[in-house]
This record gives sequence, structure tokens and C-alpha cells, in this order.
Amino acid sequence: MRSGGLIPGLLAALAIGGCDDALTAPTSARSDLAFAIAVAGGPADAFDRADRLLVRIVSDGVVVLDTVVTFESGGDDVRLRVRLPAESRNDRGDVQVEVRLGDQPLFRGEAAGVALSGEDGPVSITLQPVVAGIVPPATATTINTIGGTARVTVAAIMATGDTVPGVSITWTTLDPGIVTVASDGTVRAIAEGSGRIQASFGGVTAIVTVRVQATVASVVVEPDDVVLPVGATQSFSVSVRDPGGTEIERVPILTSSNTSIVSIVADGTATAHAVGTATIRATVEGVIGEAQVIVVQATPAAATGVAASANMVSITLNWTDNAGNETRYEVRRGPAGGTRAVVQTLPQDAITYSEDLTPDLVLDYSIAACNAAGCTDSDVVPARTVPLAPSRLMVDDGGGYGGIVTLTWLDNSTAETSFEVEISDYDGTLPWSLWEELPPSTATTVNHVTLIDEGYFFFRIRACNEAGCSVPSNEERAFNVGAEPETAGAARLQRRKSGATSP
Repeated sequence: MRSGGLIPGLLAALAIGGCDDALTAPTSARSDLAFAIAVAGGPADAFDRADRLLVRIVSDGVVVLDTVVTFESGGDDVRLRVRLPAESRNDRGDVQVEVRLGDQPLFRGEAAGVALSGEDGPVSITLQPVVAGIVPPATATTINTIGGTARVTVAAIMATGDTVPGVSITWTTLDPGIVTVASDGTVRAIAEGSGRIQASFGGVTAIVTVRVQATVASVVVEPDDVVLPVGATQSFSVSVRDPGGTEIERVPILTSSNTSIVSIVADGTATAHAVGTATIRATVEGVIGEAQVIVVQATPAAATGVAASANMVSITLNWTDNAGNETRYEVRRGPAGGTRAVVQTLPQDAITYSEDLTPDLVLDYSIAACNAAGCTDSDVVPARTVPLAPSRLMVDDGGGYGGIVTLTWLDNSTAETSFEVEISDYDGTLPWSLWEELPPSTATTVNHVTLIDEGYFFFRIRACNEAGCSVPSNEERAFNVGAEPETAGAARLQRRKSGATSP
């Protein structure tokens, strides 16, 4: 009698009478309410193990019958009779049926608005299996990629332990920071850790734990190729990624292939010890990332105290040698404020250099300490060679009256820092002496000097800087009316030699 996808299990009748005891014999009374109970799906074995039937009738919100009948089911139809109180036979009500094993419900069904007089004929009630529990997967679920997914399935079971097929489970996550879950049980990993999801159906729940533990797919060391001088340090970073390319937190083990060349500590700081090549390795769960380190000789320490001194057209440089690993020194020279070029290479430990140059140069010098790793330049120091001499000196004494003498000359130099006006007597019996020191100029210069002594005087001009003074310009004579030339000239020059100020 198991046909049509249903499992006919019980045929029962409700007999209207004056008592409510259950009868086990069938009846043909017209006042009986007959109803057929069939199971829609579910395990047949579970139904065959049922031993009790609960019948409940509710009319107008009042329970008019609530009874449990025992029976034995062996796969054949079982006929039962339940007596309905006589006062209920003209009412309509809802009939609820529950098939049980002991006190555990196995199947439930109901029919609404049934004529309790039985006038509507037999009533069919289809039973649905009752889910008593949800069983998690037998094996743990693990996702090895952040953002990866896994499908979780559970089993809905009856009180007999039989599985109920086709149950629509409701899924929720209890740890949304670690996993999310879709309506079909697909779990997505958000972060590493243990995430709980809950499966629910009809008030029955089960917790499933999903372990998110990303596997290491790649280890990258940065920078991956570096050149270091001996004694230098370099910080390396390590990024670890899972199969999906998401960076994950792991602590790498850092090692060097040759610690005598390069060593490295746990925080990623590497130190170069000797010239050579070494490989830095970061190992995470058996996956290795590498970086190559080439150690070269360190550049030398810079020379300090570089000083330039000039003597006419010779310039001498002196400095302090601070390097212990230089192989040479480079003398670099260029125009003031311009680009310097190497003009001489000196051996290691050199501390001085001299060269002869043409007059009237304004230069910049530096000293570079060098080896195979490169050069370290010093500070830049300026230097000058002796200026070019002025020319075309002309003297205007105003006819010898008034003591005003005007000197005019052509400035030929760009390197002077001053001009010196020299004076002597008319016949050169006294040496040339400084008459006046004037500021530098780059154009034709006119200067006025005042004579109060009488006589003939000779003038000449020299351009000067720290390297010295140029050769004198041409000599020109001036005359001042007054005392005899010999007396006047001698007295004036004597005052200049003694340090008296110019009148």
C-alpha cells in the first residue's frame, strides 16, 4: 500500500459517542469521522518504528480532543478508532496528528475546517517528517586562501537518527570578521582564525566551525638586488602571500648564505662585512624568498681642512687625510661657481698639491678621496692667481696748482681684491712706497689724491689679491708748486713710510 510517493501508514476513525476511550476495532458507524494518514517522503523505516499516534482536535480555539493511541506498525496499514465526545459532532475543527516513537515526534500533519460529524467523508492528512537535530560535517572544514570559499553541508535527522532529505537550512555567521556564509551554505574566508556558522531549521540549530588558515604561496624579499659598501646596513622587508595573492601575517626566518660577507638579524637589518656576494633568504612554512647583496669596498672618508694658498701664479693645496681605504686622491678644479674637473690624480695618503697657472684666474678647488667604490669630495675652497697689471696710467696734476692730482688707468684684471697706488720722488732717490690702497674695480678707474708737498712726484699702480700684486703699471709724473722738488719729495715719502695717513 506504499504508492504515489506517499507512505500510507494509518487509517483511523473518530467515533462520536459519550466516552473518550480509544477503540482498537474498526467501526462502520455513520457518525464516525474517518481520516487517512499518509507520509509525504521521509524514511519509511522511521515510520515503521513508530508506536504512538497523537490526535488533537481544536474547535473554535478549544481543544475538544487530545489523546495518544498506541499501535504497532510493521509496514502494513493500521486501523485505529478514537471516540469523539458527542457534544462536538456538529462542530467543525482542526485535526492535528503526530506520529511518535515513545515521546519523540517523528511525523506531523493536520487538516483544517474538518466537519466533526463526518458528513464530508474521509479526511486525508499528509504527514511531514519532524527534524529532531542537525548533524555537522564529519570532517572539519578548512579554507586556505583569504577570500576563498568552501561549501558546508549538514544532515537533518529525525529522532530515529534517519536523515530527512530536502530540508532547507537557514545559515548565519557568528563571526563575520572571519567568515561569511551564503544561503546555500557557501562560506567565504575574510581573515585567518576559527569562524562559527550556524545551521537552523524549525527551532533546531547546530554550530559548524570553519578554520581559515591560509597556506603560503609566495615569499618576496625587498629590495631584491642591492649593492652595499663595506660597513653599511640595509633594511629588508618580507611580504608573504596566499594562493589568492592576499598578503598574510607570518614571521619569516631570515638567513644569509655567507655571514662573513653579509649578516642579517630578525628585524630585517643586514650588515655588510666584506667584499663579495651573499644571498638573503626569508623562509616561511617551507617557501623561500631571496635577495642578492653585492658588497663593495666602502667609499673613503672625505678630506677635511682643505686650504688654498697662492704665490704669484702658483697655488698650493693642503688637507687632512681622514681615509684609511683610499687608493688615490683627485684634485678637482673649475671656474668660481662652475663645474670642476679632475686636473690631477695623486697617490693614497697625499696631503698636498701645487701647480703653476697663468695670472688673473678665479678658481674653485676640491679634493676627492677615491677607491673602487667611488669618490668622496671635500668642501669647495676658492683660490686666485695674481692679477694682471693695470695699464694706460695717466696723471693730471692740474698744472701743478691746487695740490689735486687725478690718476686714470685701465683695469685689466678680474682677480684683484685691491689696487695699490705707489709714489716716488722725481729722480728715484727714494724707493717706491705705498701711497694709497683702493678697492677693486673692473672698469677704467679715476682716483683723486691730494698733494700738499711741493715738487715732482712719480706714480704707478699695481693690482693685488691674496696671491700677491701684479707688476707695476707704467709710471707717470705729477708736479705740485711749492718747495724745492728734492725737499718736498723726501718729506712726503718719509711720512708715508712712517705710517702717517694720507693728507
